[in-house]
Amino acid sequence: MYLLDTNIFLEILLNQEKSNICKTFINSHYDKIIISDFKIIKDIKVKFL
Repeated sequence: MYLLDTNIFLEILLNQEKSNICKTFINSHYDKIIISDFKIIKDIKVKFL
């Protein structure tokens, strides 16, 4: 499983420098991807650190 942050999708949507790498990774691993929401991850870190 791969946990992807929303920034990966922003890279693609904004057609930034590494968008092709992101697209390739997603297409190669689409069945093993979990999408995260940065705010949730941030909240978890704050609560447990």
